[in-house]
Amino acid sequence: MPLREKGMNMVKREIGLVYAHDGKSVYDQFFLKYLTKRFKVYLLTFNREVKYSARGVQIIRIRDLFKPLPVHDGVRVLSNALFRAYFFNKYIRSMKPSLLIGCTAFSYGFYSAFSKYKPFMLFIWGSDVLVYPKYLPFRFLAKYAIKEADTIVLDSEVQKRAAIRLGADPNRIIKFPWVDLEMFYKDKSSRNEIRDKLGWRDNVVVVSTRWLEPRYGVESLINAVPKIVKKAENVRFLIIGDGKLNRPLKIRIKKLKVEKFVKFLGRVEHETIPNHLKAADIYVSTSFSDGSSASLLEAMACKLPPVVTTIPGNQEWVSKNENGMLFTPGNSEELANYIISLVRNEELREKLGENAYLTVRKKANWSEYQKILDESIYKLINQP
Repeated sequence: MPLREKGMNMVKREIGLVYAHDGKSVYDQFFLKYLTKRFKVYLLTFNREVKYSARGVQIIRIRDLFKPLPVHDGVRVLSNALFRAYFFNKYIRSMKPSLLIGCTAFSYGFYSAFSKYKPFMLFIWGSDVLVYPKYLPFRFLAKYAIKEADTIVLDSEVQKRAAIRLGADPNRIIKFPWVDLEMFYKDKSSRNEIRDKLGWRDNVVVVSTRWLEPRYGVESLINAVPKIVKKAENVRFLIIGDGKLNRPLKIRIKKLKVEKFVKFLGRVEHETIPNHLKAADIYVSTSFSDGSSASLLEAMACKLPPVVTTIPGNQEWVSKNENGMLFTPGNSEELANYIISLVRNEELREKLGENAYLTVRKKANWSEYQKILDESIYKLINQP
């Protein structure tokens, strides 16, 4: 059962680890599952409704004077920062964990840094160093968290470079992709189950699994649909994910008169993502910003040829005409041409998909990265 608010006398002894975040991401669950195999773990959060945790994790909710924050409500994040940091500090000083892990540089990373508690490991999640620091207040919070962190964990070279620009010591950084691909390394024996439900067994299926938010650029794919189906009527588009652009994109589909070619599934449980990927033939990511995209690596593990934007995070994994295709962010014409070429060439799809699979098999070995993270954690815990 979750451990709810019990006041400042709640914990008087030293415990294992505190993992500080909102528990809104499946990757919170990913790390919590890993940590609970080794330590007693507390999830410390201001979030009232934790969606992703793990068996054995004790959830401590710090009371918040404000209503729940929308995911990207930057003004309120900033206005609450010092208030939250003050109360976070009181809790963490009472708990005295062996290690404090703070996630997202400008939020729980900043609260952790403000507490001056040691040892402190910062998990960088992407936009906290790639996007938000363009704005001075977020830049200040991120730099402060990075400066105070004993170790910084991130998932890509582009994030590493961004963190260094914000003042990170390269010697304190460990880098690896945040994804366990074992659940995706399976054959496609079940691919027709979803295709039959959609009535798409004989079609070429293009899938997108990105959030329907502006920075993920899914409208680029929507705008490419008319050109694609004009030259390849057997293509269908499966849009998985939710966000503020859900309704506008559906309206756009109607205006383009291509509703019969596109299906919006909304948010689906992560456990079902492998089956949806197996049901597809081509993966598309239209993102304007990413580190090592877990969505991309999952698709590559399912042997899908990826068609993704030329942002640095994607180029760390995809090489044009070798294991995928790369197009300019926001360029629907270019995206459409690449999809058409793959739709017409099954042999090329299979070649790129197989090479994509071999790439993640070689470069995204969680069992190896797990050892690196283990060593870093034990080093921090055992330091004088």
